[in-house]
Amino acid sequence: MSKKMILMSAVVAFLVAAVGSVFAAGHETPESKAVEARQGYMKLVGASSGPIWGLLKGETEYSDDLAKKIASELGALARYPVGQFFIKGTSKSEMAGKTRALMKIWEDMGGFEKALGDWASAATALEAAAAGGKDAFMAAAGKYGDTCGGCHKPYRAKDL
Repeated sequence: MSKKMILMSAVVAFLVAAVGSVFAAGHETPESKAVEARQGYMKLVGASSGPIWGLLKGETEYSDDLAKKIASELGALARYPVGQFFIKGTSKSEMAGKTRALMKIWEDMGGFEKALGDWASAATALEAAAAGGKDAFMAAAGKYGDTCGGCHKPYRAKDL
């Protein structure tokens, strides 16, 4: 089994477990299940993105193996249909203390989907760039980092 398939299997297993544990609780709503699932997904994205910042700041030594690992993980996550977890009724204003997702997501779904698509495209480009060596990876990593703010700045509150 390829590394991508193993990673994707792990992502799916994590999300199934997260959603499954919510189902087992019995008193959870579809909205709370969606929030828990997307938060689990975002934690995976954060964990996979974290090493990029060290590389870009020069705090972590570059290696082709590390670049390929990061890019493979993010590429797999970018192909996962996370949009399914952004259901109506799951904004911060509707679920205070549970999520940082702003109502603007649902008021501007087209803009949100574009920002999410831009992030996914940058993650996919990062995956392709990793095969091209340090210069190609670092250029793509900078562009990838720029896309994070496309969702976080307009669509995510700073705190719960």
